[in-house]
Amino acid sequence: MSFLLISLVEFLKNLSLIQNRKNANLQLSKAGESVSGPILVVGGIFPNIVSMGLDMILMLTAVISISLACMNVLPIPALDGGRWLMTFIFRILLKKPLSKETEENINGWSFYGFDGSFQS
Repeated sequence: MSFLLISLVEFLKNLSLIQNRKNANLQLSKAGESVSGPILVVGGIFPNIVSMGLDMILMLTAVISISLACMNVLPIPALDGGRWLMTFIFRILLKKPLSKETEENINGWSFYGFDGSFQS
């Protein structure tokens, strides 16, 4: 009798899991319908740019790339511009080599400070 009761309880648990999986699959399929590639994302953000043609999409890509390049050369130690500045300071001003460990320490601590400045 107890074996039958245990089997019934396990069957109900499995039935519940199957129903939960069906609900999860249904939710995933609904979410999958709203996912798109980079062209449709750009079209969603800038709806008129898709109708303007490929040259405008390339122009937008170029503007975004140039903006990112300008941000990257800022002398913030976690970015490339900061590495260039550190190399300049150590090689030209201090006239001593910059060890890998020192560079990692400066980048690590400055990244913590840079990241911490955005925390509320």
